[in-house]
Amino acid sequence: MLLKKHLLIVYSFFILIACKDELKLSFSEVNISPDNNNLVEVNIPNAIGNVDIVNRINSEINKIVIASLHIDGSDNITPESVEGSITAFNKEFQIFKNDFPEIAQPWEAQIDGEIMFQSLEIISIAITSYVDTGGAHGALNISFLISKLKQAI
Repeated sequence: MLLKKHLLIVYSFFILIACKDELKLSFSEVNISPDNNNLVEVNIPNAIGNVDIVNRINSEINKIVIASLHIDGSDNITPESVEGSITAFNKEFQIFKNDFPEIAQPWEAQIDGEIMFQSLEIISIAITSYVDTGGAHGALNISFLISKLKQAI
């Protein structure tokens, strides 16, 4: 009987040692909108947890938002931050208003991100952007970011 208890304790100890640390990853919602801005509203998830994974996920989310706000027609996207892209969007609107003062319709951009699926191995994030720059209707775009968090067992 004593041998069985010792074997159970040793077996339990090895199971505890063999267990790897769980990947701690959570999200908070971030609203990015600089002062004196009424054209752009950005609500995206912000990853919190393991630094390497968090930086990779947040960087990819920001790239999608920056590309969504890029409207000058060139492939050269210069702003490196969401705030810089919002500023560039507002600046393009002011240039447009100066060139066409008779047009009363304001531009707008609404960008929302949502966690669609999250497990220990993968995460799926949908980013919906609606950008209206004065045409008959705005443009709706949905981008998906799927990230592999760790090697599946």
